[in-house]
Amino acid sequence: MPAGVTRADITVTLDYYMGPSGGTATFTMKASDGEVLRRLNGRLPPAQHLPGAVGYPMYEVVTIDGLTEIIEHRKMEPVFYVTDDPAVISALRRGK
Repeated sequence: MPAGVTRADITVTLDYYMGPSGGTATFTMKASDGEVLRRLNGRLPPAQHLPGAVGYPMYEVVTIDGLTEIIEHRKMEPVFYVTDDPAVISALRRGK
């Protein structure tokens, strides 16, 4: 984050653009006045579920500049979570 800016001062949005073989994820960081502070794009494969699961939660594995994060969608809502749960990471790896 930029110097002097705290997490409470920003909003992060995530937009997906999907195709049959995956898509892109765009993270946009905005200041409270709406100014775009940073925009990052990453490639992602099709959404994944935990092995044996159907529906939610769904996971998107996003890689940007060599850093991979797992985005969790717990239900249909305008909120996303970044998970570092070792059980989820392990299950997603095994499910590939």
